[in-house]
Amino acid sequence: MTGTGIGILAGGEGSRIGQDKAVLKLGKETLLEMALNKARPLGLPVRVLSGKRLIEGVNCIQDSYGKGPMAGLYAALGFFEKVLMFPVDMPFLTTEFLRFLLVKGKKHDVLICRVDGHIQPQIGVYSHRCLPLIEARLERGDWMLKALIEEPLNVGVVEEEEIALWGDPKVLFLNINTHADLHRAQQLIGGEK
Repeated sequence: MTGTGIGILAGGEGSRIGQDKAVLKLGKETLLEMALNKARPLGLPVRVLSGKRLIEGVNCIQDSYGKGPMAGLYAALGFFEKVLMFPVDMPFLTTEFLRFLLVKGKKHDVLICRVDGHIQPQIGVYSHRCLPLIEARLERGDWMLKALIEEPLNVGVVEEEEIALWGDPKVLFLNINTHADLHRAQQLIGGEK
């Protein structure tokens, strides 16, 4: 296990949009290329949390459970003592915002965000102290990542007012799950349909 690293969640099949979101293009780049370009300037090891598959040309961590962000986080914490995790399908997260989360996350076992009244656990900083708790949840078939805030951990929540210092939270946290989401993202970058 090594120190702090970055894990990009890219294990999903993209069933609602009909293709692997990691290779989905937004403008001239794939969502994975965009995510990597945001993560690399942070100067930490970056691993793609790729579920059960490998993605050519990038450092991947596969997981043994192969089901959802909780399984990806479990795999990442087997590799890193602390991990900043974010999903491949949120193209408007910025390097500056991710850096802010890393710094703020140093004081917590779990640091997550709340936007529009909803916890957003797929973007956060998690420590190895979560590992046995995650394993216990996975063993009993509990895949809900946001349930970690119920565990006896030092949990921090970044509220929308603080997120807004880094940009419009609804844009930063825009998640591409459907063709309508992709169209909205293309409009935001000024790209074509």
